Amino acid sequence: MKEEGRGTAALKTREMIFMMATTNVRSQAGRKKCAFCRHWYDPTNSHIRPKAPASGFWEYDNNAREMCLLTNLQRPSYTNCGKFEFKLE
Repeated sequence: MKEEGRGTAALKTREMIFMMATTNVRSQAGRKKCAFCRHWYDPTNSHIRPKAPASGFWEYDNNAREMCLLTNLQRPSYTNCGKFEFKLE
């Protein structure tokens, strides 16, 4: 019985690590995520990837945290602020 519990916990942990959220960067609300801001330090864009770029749909790692170059704070990818600048244009 303990073996099942460990396997379930490992599966949940694995799911949390690779959780990607989808957003439409053409909409105002979807585009203003820190993951798509040029001030959110992700120089290789490893936390975002196109899903259907012609339609504006992109995926981002919902669990990622990187340094904001303006505030010098660790910010989660799903947050936003008033100093947002879109980095994909």
